Amino acid sequence: MAQKLSELVGQPVSVVTTDGKHYLGLMRGFDQLANVMLEDCVERVWTRDRPYQDIDCQVMLIRGDIICVIGKVEGASDITTAPPIPPIFPS
Repeated sequence: MAQKLSELVGQPVSVVTTDGKHYLGLMRGFDQLANVMLEDCVERVWTRDRPYQDIDCQVMLIRGDIICVIGKVEGASDITTAPPIPPIFPS
């Protein structure tokens, strides 16, 4: 796993968490627990009024135990058309 994460350092990534949140940013690093640090990060929120809204987070540290999916973003089309993801563990 560490090898795969190390390939993403310095790359734009998309992260989806167990509560259905979606973050986009430049991956700056990770640790042995798969905690991930993103720079120039935004949280992408889908609403009924518009396709999506980006909330600026600047720098974000995401705990590794809540990450469902992480992957490299190839282009803008990869991240603009996805529907909202419901939480895995609804509150």
